[in-house]
Amino acid sequence: MSDNETYTHPLLRSLKEIDFTLTHDYKNQHKHYVSSKDIMKDLSNPAHGVLPTPKELIKINKQLSDLYGTAPTLKNDIQSEKSARESWEMTKSSQNYKEGLTRREFLTLCGMSEVVREPEFLDLLEEWDEKFTNMAIPLLLSSLHQTWGENPYQGNICYFLNRHLSKYNGNRGYLELWSKNKELYLSEEGIKEFAWVLKNEKYSLSQLANQYQLPSSSSLFMDLIRKEALREMIRELKTTSTYAKSSWDYLFEQLIQKHDYPELSELIRIADRYADRDAEEFLKQWFLELDRFGDPRIYNGNWDSKIDSNARDIFIRWLSKEDLTFFFDLILKKGEDEHGRREFWLQYISDVVTSRVILSDEDWNRNRQILSEMKEANKTMPARMHDPTSTFIMQTKKFVIIEFSEKGNACYIYSKDDLHKSLVSTLSSLYDRKKVIAKSDLTRPYLPLLTNNDAQFDALSIRVIHNSGWQRRLKSWLEIKGIRRKGS
Repeated sequence: MSDNETYTHPLLRSLKEIDFTLTHDYKNQHKHYVSSKDIMKDLSNPAHGVLPTPKELIKINKQLSDLYGTAPTLKNDIQSEKSARESWEMTKSSQNYKEGLTRREFLTLCGMSEVVREPEFLDLLEEWDEKFTNMAIPLLLSSLHQTWGENPYQGNICYFLNRHLSKYNGNRGYLELWSKNKELYLSEEGIKEFAWVLKNEKYSLSQLANQYQLPSSSSLFMDLIRKEALREMIRELKTTSTYAKSSWDYLFEQLIQKHDYPELSELIRIADRYADRDAEEFLKQWFLELDRFGDPRIYNGNWDSKIDSNARDIFIRWLSKEDLTFFFDLILKKGEDEHGRREFWLQYISDVVTSRVILSDEDWNRNRQILSEMKEANKTMPARMHDPTSTFIMQTKKFVIIEFSEKGNACYIYSKDDLHKSLVSTLSSLYDRKKVIAKSDLTRPYLPLLTNNDAQFDALSIRVIHNSGWQRRLKSWLEIKGIRRKGS
């Protein structure tokens, strides 16, 4: 950094690098400082052009806090609000806005968000214009922010506050800050500016409120800042092709709220486009841990009115892929997928609308540790069967596909227009934790066997033996039925 350059710390970036003037007392104590920028320039290392260290930042924050002060706590007690409300109702009836209230009652009303929405409040402000003191500014600003976007008289109150902040020429920290930067606290543009800071500095809402003396960290004004920062962050994530853990952690810890359904839907789509699967795992864990969501294959009603159908289908595909890899990687003993069933079915996973792993007693006992970890992670537990083979069931919109773990078992593919009674019953209770499924419920004797014979290609349902050429034959049969491999 050269001598004639001014170091600007990100704390001031959102305030458009306005050069805050130090108070008279502070100048007298520190004559070699002429502005808050100079404080920070002194604390940085201009010779090397480096940012302040964490310890220096703490010192910066403390000096700025000493300089600007802290906004007062903006709370009215219940008794004073009740008394002010009673006087307010009487004043509205008499329309004696100038004489009907005490100064204390007027201040209390300025801090009541439900009152500042009333048309009569504008008449009150007009009558009290000359008596309006600096003490009322933080109370009225707080109420304005609490009702931001929902108050039909927002513009009138902004204009009123703008006039009174323009008149302020004192050195009370928070009022001086508000006066010098009125547009940030009284406009939609200010919401965008604060959102920029929130996102880029990765502040929490309370940190942002404390740093810039915002009256509340939980107002509608602050929520609009949060939503704007969230939208901007999602727009940035759309342009990246890799998962940045720190960004996703911050987004879900500070910006996302459980009712941000359109944004959550979009984040599922963004994660699906990433080359790696870390974002996918992050989202699976987040949704599965929440009672209001859970596994959409079981709690579909939780998702229907919240997450759009495209995002829900993507999420189900993630879960089905996890089921498939769990079955072929863990349930089958190493090297037993000699016919390449895992890789074959992964090519069709985008068509899957639901899936289920069903474990034999032996496989259940052999994988108890893994199953315990699945339960801890709120993942859907496999079903049980007492037969000596485990089973994997996939369903597309038109077909039910059943694979078994033990050798000597064919793959069964049923058209949903051609299901036998026991299979219909099994599929309807597939996620019933108490139901024990039998292999005989899943198989049907004398189902046509897929061969090179053209006649079998017209069959609604088939069996597939995993012998030489089975993948080629089954691929052709599925294509005839309208199911193609991803990318083909």
